[in-house]
Amino acid sequence: LPSLYCSYFLRSFSPSTCCKRNCFTASFYFSRREPILIDLVEKKAQLIPLCNCSATLPDGWYFKCTGDSTSEDEIQCFQVARQFVVAAPLIISRILIIKRNLNWMVYVNNHLIAPSNDVLRAFPSTLNTDVLLSLINSLHISNVCSCNHDDSFIALARQKKGTFLSVDGEVVAVLQESFCFVVNGEMKSATIRHISCDILLKKEKVTCPSCTNYRNTLRALVSKSIKSSSSPSISSHANIRFLRSPQRRAHLAILQKAIRNKNCQLKRLRVRLNALLESNGSICVDKELSSDIERVIENHTVIEKDEFKRIFWEQQVAASKAMKNGVRWHPLFIRWCLNIMLTSSKTYEIIRESGFILLPSKRTLQDYTHWIKLQPGFNADVFEHLKKEANVGGLSDWQKYIVLAFDEMKIREDLVFDKSTGEVTGFIDYGEGSLDQRFVVLREHCVKQRFDHRKLATHMLTLMVRGIFFKCDFPLAHFPTQGVSSESLIYIVWRAIRMLALIGLQVISVVADGAPNNRKFFRMHEIRKFQSSGITYKAPNVTKPGSFVYFMADPPHLIKTVRNAWYNSQANGSRSLVNKGKEIKWSHLVELAEKTTSDTGLYIGKKLTREHLKLTSYSRMNVRLAVQVLSSSVANGFKTLRDLNLMAQDTEATEEFCRIFDKFFDLFNTRSVTECIRKRKPDLMPYYRVSDPRLKWLKETFLLYLSEWENSVKTNDAIPKPMKKCCMLPQQTIEGIKICVYSLIEIMQELLSNKDTKFVLSDRFNQDTLEIFSDSKGHEAIVTTTHLFCNSYKMPKPSLYRSPLHLVGAVISQGKESTL
Repeated sequence: LPSLYCSYFLRSFSPSTCCKRNCFTASFYFSRREPILIDLVEKKAQLIPLCNCSATLPDGWYFKCTGDSTSEDEIQCFQVARQFVVAAPLIISRILIIKRNLNWMVYVNNHLIAPSNDVLRAFPSTLNTDVLLSLINSLHISNVCSCNHDDSFIALARQKKGTFLSVDGEVVAVLQESFCFVVNGEMKSATIRHISCDILLKKEKVTCPSCTNYRNTLRALVSKSIKSSSSPSISSHANIRFLRSPQRRAHLAILQKAIRNKNCQLKRLRVRLNALLESNGSICVDKELSSDIERVIENHTVIEKDEFKRIFWEQQVAASKAMKNGVRWHPLFIRWCLNIMLTSSKTYEIIRESGFILLPSKRTLQDYTHWIKLQPGFNADVFEHLKKEANVGGLSDWQKYIVLAFDEMKIREDLVFDKSTGEVTGFIDYGEGSLDQRFVVLREHCVKQRFDHRKLATHMLTLMVRGIFFKCDFPLAHFPTQGVSSESLIYIVWRAIRMLALIGLQVISVVADGAPNNRKFFRMHEIRKFQSSGITYKAPNVTKPGSFVYFMADPPHLIKTVRNAWYNSQANGSRSLVNKGKEIKWSHLVELAEKTTSDTGLYIGKKLTREHLKLTSYSRMNVRLAVQVLSSSVANGFKTLRDLNLMAQDTEATEEFCRIFDKFFDLFNTRSVTECIRKRKPDLMPYYRVSDPRLKWLKETFLLYLSEWENSVKTNDAIPKPMKKCCMLPQQTIEGIKICVYSLIEIMQELLSNKDTKFVLSDRFNQDTLEIFSDSKGHEAIVTTTHLFCNSYKMPKPSLYRSPLHLVGAVISQGKESTL
């Protein structure tokens, strides 16, 4: 083996002449560095036996001498280990280095061994010939720690890039790819070594304590890796309805474990917090400093007197000084508390119990909310309350336009005795004076049996008033029914319009969903001269001659029915949408989702999930899912994949279908003056003028798209006549869409023709707030009854409106673009 400073010759694998047993000898032959080494030998006579004579060494051990005139000379004694593989290279596993001063160091697998090691502890720091041979023999018979060399551990280490970290982020173990050791007579070279590993062990030991203890940790990591790889990971946000039974059980087990861990963590944090409070305690100040702080709080404030922040501050100061039941709350502060409690009762209770903000109790607020005993039908107190809520006297004529929305929700049949009125509630009740109620009374009088022939209510009809130029979402009346008929709706709706006109509010639109009785209610106002293409979308307003009441089918319901029709256009579906000979199939959307996630996991357009693609009875009624599917991002996804030749060219009709209805929904969903900028969609801008090009697009482009689709199906002889209806959208959906388009165009023309009107938001012409109101009453039939529904009404007292300030929920914006 060549060296930089000297050359030497190893007579390997040849028996020594001075020893009968098989061993190796090393003789040194000096070249141009011979004088230096001779000088070293002369100065240290103890090294003469090492260099001048053949020393008997254990198998595989050799000497090497290095040094020059400028560096410190040393002698290396090393062990060569041959792997049990044909043509495998030699490995130097142990090295003993002897310095000029006869100090020594030991390296094993390129790691320095500490002198305090169990094997080296007995040897002195300075060597002689006898100690040297004894040391080499001890090194020869000692073992190298095998650490953790299992194949599963090595594979896991390579996945972790050869490093194992502790909880604190510190390295605790590393992968050694060239770590020479022997296990069961076989040479190994790869293992996982703990950073505290002893490396060199006595003959009777195989593994050091540090590596032995860390083995349990490695087993746990391998087990966890196997479990995660055998079963695909389930997102914590996955909908449990779409999981198979094994996945559901595994998902629930993971969630339960997470809950237990969080509870344990919370318990530990509480213990630590209590310990800190006990050790530190509260900060005590003297009486003079306390009085100074109170005086500063009371007198030195920069908040203006007319601002709500000043009222809030004064209420907190007063409540901190008063007794528990001796606080007189400001009406505006009560209204602010009601706004929180009616949004979330639990949130209000958490804020109050925290003590950070002093708030009135729920019992105090109940005196302000349950001051009216509501009965089915129209209530004069409710209309008076609405008049004060909307501040009708302070509104201009152009600001008094409102929208009347109505909807039915399912309730549970139940009879409850009301001790305050002495009546039994739960029967059908259309209110005093209605035709249906008069027929009920007449039938009871004729039959002479009051309860035997009265039917229990299964539905609750609710009417709500929505302001257009002032923020007002007010539940007006409710009626327990068994499915209201269109004839009853005629009486109820027009009576509500007349009573609203008496308090100064003008109904310009009536909004309902696409239920059969609601569609029949629209058609019952059929007057040919007021129709457009045979569609009844408006009726003369009897309370204001010369004006009209426009009907609106709820746009979110329409977008859901359009999506459901597209979903049914698949194999074994009830429809097969075809426009101008091109199919609009749900499989195109499924292919788009698969193409965009199968290879890279990246999404083109909207992130489509299983919840979007596989509809259930619940997801069919979810507007958010329908809007995300019928969106411009999905349409752009179709176009992108076609341009990349990753999808067939037959998706052009599907792309146009998505793009058309995305714009249609945006035009009926303008909610603010800034949303169009935030979402970068000009279609979400408010309507500012009568000549808005979007209104022209609705009439000339969108309706033309529907009529051409209908004509292409009717004139296509290849489609059997019974199947023609299945190739288009449902006729009820098309009728509702046309009603919305005609009504919106004329409503915008009427409202924007007034010079004082700055803009109009089309979001006011839907049932969103009525749906939220129904959900807050408990939309599930197993929860809500007639009695519970009536008791859930909460209306603030009129005294709360005496303050000149208005809050969020006080719903007075006075036509301004921004409200408090």
